[in-house]
Amino acid sequence: QTLIHEATHALLHIGTSEENQRKEIQADAVSYVVSRYFGMEHKAFNYLALYDADFKQIMDNFKAIQKVSSQLIDYIEGKLTISASPEVV
Repeated sequence: QTLIHEATHALLHIGTSEENQRKEIQADAVSYVVSRYFGMEHKAFNYLALYDADFKQIMDNFKAIQKVSSQLIDYIEGKLTISASPEVV
């Protein structure tokens, strides 16, 4: 979950001047979506509460959350598919 959170910062926030609250809402929400997609437990709502994230703030960030969640899910699934395939000799 931490890796997903930090990957989100790398994909969305390097070189940006967005406020810290917005960055953390995006990273925690993406971490939650991707973790839950793969069946992992996640406590993002606890972290989102620390940043006073409400429904409106999450929805204001929905496009970024959806885009990066989709990118990370596709990437991880691609890697899982490759590693699960038998090696060709």
